[in-house]
This record gives sequence, C-alpha cells and structure tokens, in this order.
Amino acid sequence: MPPNLSNEDQQKFQQIYGTTPQAAKAQREKFGLTGILEVVRMHDPHLNTLALGMDLTALGQMNFPDAFHLNAGIELPPTRREPDYNLPQSYFSSPPALKQSHVSKFSGETLFYMFYNMPKENHQALAAQELYKKGWKYQKAEKLWYLEHQPQVGEPRWYVWDPNTWERKDARPQDFSSNQFLTEEEVQVRFPQMPQ
Repeated sequence: MPPNLSNEDQQKFQQIYGTTPQAAKAQREKFGLTGILEVVRMHDPHLNTLALGMDLTALGQMNFPDAFHLNAGIELPPTRREPDYNLPQSYFSSPPALKQSHVSKFSGETLFYMFYNMPKENHQALAAQELYKKGWKYQKAEKLWYLEHQPQVGEPRWYVWDPNTWERKDARPQDFSSNQFLTEEEVQVRFPQMPQ
C-alpha cells in the first residue's frame, strides 16, 4: 500500500485491490455469483442500465430518417474498383506447374509437409509416391509414415515420422503390422501425366 494515505484512502485502496480478507470477500460478493443477484433483482437503476441497456425511444422523438447518420442526404461518388497503382504482369500470371523431376529432389521434411498440409491435392499424391520411392510406408490405421532401415549386421530398425513434433523417431515393430501399410499400387498417382 502506498505510504501517506488517509484512513479513508487506505480503506478505498484495500477495497479496490483486495489486500485484506474483508476486501477480498467484498469483491467476491460484488463481482462473483452473489453480485449477479443484484443485477437480477433490479434494485439499482444504474446497474440495470449497464447490464440491460435502455430503450432509445424513451429519450424522445427519433423518427426522422437521418438522425443517426452523419452522411445522410449527401451524394457520395461511387467507389472505384481499379487500384490507383499499376500491378506488374507477374501478379496476374499463374505459378509454374510442379514437375515430377522437382519432387524427387525434395527432402523428406518437404515431402511430409506436402503430404500433411495439402490434403486432396495433386501435391499430396506426388509426395506420397516419392516417399514410397525413398522407402517410407504409410500405415492406414494410425495415419503415420514408417521407415525400415536394414543394417548390414543385426535386426532391422524402424522409424516413424511424428507430424506433431516434426521429426523422425524410433518405432517398435510391435506397434504395427506390415499388412496395414498401403501398397505401392495404392499410392501411384492417378491423375494426368505431370510435366517432366
């Protein structure tokens, strides 16, 4: 509490900031569920106006048409549809088509981005096809991508791409069965031939 306050100012400070248990209780009673009762009972006219508003027709005659509009009766020029500046031609051109040769050069993260963020588009199908070429397999049940790494010595190791953390993590083979993966035929692109 700030120093050099009179007793009355100290009480106001305590009530406003709830620095004492009594002030905190008063705030709960005023702004909590018990405070809603004051609004519902409609004893305080100022509180009623704040909560419910007021009937504007009680303020007097307001039937004239331009009472609430400052620009009423003034003819405004029509708005222009063309911008006041020149747009370059490149703004109007469509982006170049994605080529299959470009997709093969993308990193795994880019392919996963295309797959997860471009649903029901050609880019998603191209990304899935390229991920299969790179050894990844899509599991239908969990909707996750798995990669089997065959070392020269030892057992194969499985990885999973986690779209939530956006990283490759170790996976256990017992977490899935290989018959739940989409086949390469199911992943093949089935739209008109892309430019090479």
